[in-house]
Amino acid sequence: MYVIGIDPGYGMTGLVLVDDAGNLLDSYTLDRAPGEHEGVRAVNHANEIAGKLDEWIIEKCPPDVRVGIETPTFNGNPLTYSKQWRLIQAIESNLCALALQLKAVKITLAEVNPKTSKRVLTGNGDANKADMVDKSPFQTCSYMPLPEREALADAWGHAAAARVAKDVEEL
Repeated sequence: MYVIGIDPGYGMTGLVLVDDAGNLLDSYTLDRAPGEHEGVRAVNHANEIAGKLDEWIIEKCPPDVRVGIETPTFNGNPLTYSKQWRLIQAIESNLCALALQLKAVKITLAEVNPKTSKRVLTGNGDANKADMVDKSPFQTCSYMPLPEREALADAWGHAAAARVAKDVEEL
């Protein structure tokens, strides 16, 4: 089974591809600048993510892929919370379409709470960004801007949590 971890963000998004043994195979970040209508922005962002997932799955040809995606947590701002869920829904819609196209690949989805990812990766559900980076393969990537390392470290945590998740949905 391959695992893809997604740390979705309206700014920086991180994606990681991990093999059966937990080795990092590839990573990708994208940064979507504001300016578009929020609905259009979510769809465009989700389409770019879907393109990378499609590329990885077709290139690697795994029979089984689990996708771990972070779910938003309410921070007191309902507008931000709804935007985050809009992006998640757009990404998951693209995953469903991808699963229909690639019938030879079993794609399962694990929606992961950020506290779970932090706990699985660091042992502490309240870990901060620096703790996540320190426990990821991106700790030594000083050539990479910090926001990218943080997004990839979070995606790494979501992949780790998805690997052990019991509550998964086949797409």
